[in-house]
Amino acid sequence: MTRRDRVVAAFRSALAARSGPALARLLARKVSVRSDDTRPVIGAVDVAAALVAHDATSLTLQSVNGETGIVARAGTEVVAVYCVTVRLGRVVDVFLIREPTRLQHFTRVTDSDPPRS
Repeated sequence: MTRRDRVVAAFRSALAARSGPALARLLARKVSVRSDDTRPVIGAVDVAAALVAHDATSLTLQSVNGETGIVARAGTEVVAVYCVTVRLGRVVDVFLIREPTRLQHFTRVTDSDPPRS
C-alpha cells in the first residue's frame, strides 16, 4: 500500500466515523472540496464540516480513474464518488461526483470490483 493509499484509507475511516477533527488532521490548510453539483468549499475546518454531513451508509475504497478513491452508498445505491488528491501526506483536493448519470458508471464497475480493505 502506497503512502497516498494509506492517507485515502485514513480519510475514508474519518468520513465513516463522521469525525470532523480526524478529517481536519488529514487535510492541508488550504484544501478544497469541489463537486459537480455545488460550489467549492476551501479551508480545512470548512471542508471537514462539509464532508461529515454526508448521507452514505457505507464508504468503500475502490479504484477510481486508476487510483484509490472512495465510493459512497446509501443502501445499495451509489450516491457519491470521492476523487482524492494527496500531496506530502495531506489531502489537498477532493472532487465529489454526485451527478446521477456520471454515477451510473461506478454502479456498473463497482458491482464487479471487490472493495479494498
